[in-house]
Amino acid sequence: MLETKQPATVEDRFWKYAEPEPMSGCWLWIGYVAQGAPKFASPGRSGGLARTWAYEHFIGPIPGGRLASKCGVKICVNPSHAKPGKRGRSVGVSTEGRFEALYEAEPNSGCWLWIGTDSNLRGTATTAYGLFYSDKKMVLAHRWAYEHYVGPIPAGLQLDHKCRTRCCVNPKHLEPVTGSENCRRSPVFMETIRALGRSHLGKSRTRK
Repeated sequence: MLETKQPATVEDRFWKYAEPEPMSGCWLWIGYVAQGAPKFASPGRSGGLARTWAYEHFIGPIPGGRLASKCGVKICVNPSHAKPGKRGRSVGVSTEGRFEALYEAEPNSGCWLWIGTDSNLRGTATTAYGLFYSDKKMVLAHRWAYEHYVGPIPAGLQLDHKCRTRCCVNPKHLEPVTGSENCRRSPVFMETIRALGRSHLGKSRTRK
């Protein structure tokens, strides 16, 4: 006898689009976003706010009907990061404060190791770049750090990690360089050049 597949519940659909961020505790919304606000369709609310649905579903009715963000991350839908108040207003957390909570300073190398969401969306990895939510969009964390603590990145240049650690966001370990120079410094590029050199040397010896 074939089993009847149970239809997905509203909560099942919600979790399809909510990505928990382990370090900050944010539930980052990867579904539809309009004007910086996560949207979630639920019975009776085709264009409702995802944060509102989460608060009412997991906590209860919202006094006054409006929510303020405590974490300052506009795509966070974790109801414990919201409080009744004026919608859209962040409470008590600056952008710099959120950033500083998402890296750990490594005393030996001086690296600021990113422990927040990264480009793999699977926790921190040295092969991935950190991601940081700022000004209604996700940006590369190391670029945000450089622009915030040092200044604008010169037009046409890229940031090279002098420490060779991609998840490092210490602006002192970043240097604006051309795309070709950034490629030339890449460990992968250098290994390719060495491999080609070994191959060429082997062929030369074979001919002799």
